[in-house]
Amino acid sequence: SSGELVVRESITVCERTIETARSFYVDTLGLGVQKATISALFLAAGDYHYHIGLNTWNERSAPAGGHALAWFEFLYPDDGTLVNVRERLEEAGVSITEQDIGFEIADPDGINVR
Repeated sequence: SSGELVVRESITVCERTIETARSFYVDTLGLGVQKATISALFLAAGDYHYHIGLNTWNERSAPAGGHALAWFEFLYPDDGTLVNVRERLEEAGVSITEQDIGFEIADPDGINVR
């Protein structure tokens, strides 16, 4: 296995700040930046054009609170990759909730990531 994250579709997530989103999705989860602007980041695992688009275009100042994407999931190719990501999350102090399969966390804007 290549150790890369698998995302079946590209999604767009509206965040309050690009800096906070970058810290979470790039520094903690390990996604790579494919393109960055002042108000958007396009992130991917590997060389794909992007798996997740993060933006501040709706100028939200509070968590979505039921008015946007509620959750999405990552599929990791092997247990070793998942263990590495979990260790980074724990080191960053991210709260982890166990699920029947895997675990769930919340991004800085309260969007659940499984």
